[in-house]
Amino acid sequence: MTRQNNRVPPPPCETKLVETREELEEALRLVYRKYNIAGFQKKNRSGMRINFHNLLPTSYTLIRKNHSRIEGTLTVVQEYQGRLPSSELFAEEIEQVRHENSLLCELSGLAINTSSFKNSKTTLLSLFKAAFILGFDLLGCTDFCMMINPSHCNFYRNEMQFERVGPVRYYGKVNDAPAILLKMDLLTCEQHFLEKKPRLHDYFFLQKRKTVRNRILSLLPRHRELFNNQLAQHFFEIEPVILSSLTDQEKETLSLYFPDLTKTLLV
Repeated sequence: MTRQNNRVPPPPCETKLVETREELEEALRLVYRKYNIAGFQKKNRSGMRINFHNLLPTSYTLIRKNHSRIEGTLTVVQEYQGRLPSSELFAEEIEQVRHENSLLCELSGLAINTSSFKNSKTTLLSLFKAAFILGFDLLGCTDFCMMINPSHCNFYRNEMQFERVGPVRYYGKVNDAPAILLKMDLLTCEQHFLEKKPRLHDYFFLQKRKTVRNRILSLLPRHRELFNNQLAQHFFEIEPVILSSLTDQEKETLSLYFPDLTKTLLV
């Protein structure tokens, strides 16, 4: 008598945290391709867009999968030592967002690859819903920050209820393209959606919220286990420019998370 496999297969479409190196690398390749098409990414050896924050266990990469294919990705980055990726360009504005007992997170590395506008919007909304739940419910974030191209500002302000903070600046890490900073107060956004976008309020805050929350919670341990010395070493080997571009502060941060790398690489 053969033993039955009682494992429940994943749904055809699912928004989740990455749980394997393969999923993480596929997500980073998607970001690389979309940024390269938009003119924000120079060609590199790995074909992935890997930044300093992608190495940290305080970054949480979400993906939208359709069967085995990743159709979208978005990363929620917790601040490390009081810094976010956008601090490089918008340090003063980030400090304006801070308030008593605040905990900031940044939404980064958004990329979507679907065949229609409808599917793109579905993917986008599913990623932001998961980011709300992960950031607010599970990480205790009080505010989201996000750098975007100014051409996308109206969508995020009108549809997603973000607020603009500060002027246009030019960002070297996206080939000197213009960027603006947006912020969202997670403590008040539910009421704003209820008043101005009731359908989105129901989608983000009511529909299957517990199911999505439990799925993300169940994957948190596996996601965190990914970020180890072996992963950092692997990324440094396939994309050496990451290591050469690190600041002393970033090397110090990495040495705290990956002490085994200190003697061999972080010198």
